[in-house]
Amino acid sequence: MVEPFPTELLGEGFRASRYLQQDDTSEVSAALRYAWRDEEVGVDVVLWTAINDTAQVIRAAPDIEELAHKVSVAVWELEPEDEASADVQS
Repeated sequence: MVEPFPTELLGEGFRASRYLQQDDTSEVSAALRYAWRDEEVGVDVVLWTAINDTAQVIRAAPDIEELAHKVSVAVWELEPEDEASADVQS
């Protein structure tokens, strides 16, 4: 299941949940994913969790969603390597 997931920090994204039974076992796995595209910085952001304990994902879902609302992109301007090495030699 995929649905829109807007956040204040990253804008419109998507939340996807999936339940999957492996071919070789009766165990059911659960996955919960969030994804955004930050056009300003030019990056994709993905937050995901997957586990064989579906009840654990269901219990943790509110906390994971709270975390997803707090995810942001930070960009630091780093000095070029040649300038950094010149400072070390001084």
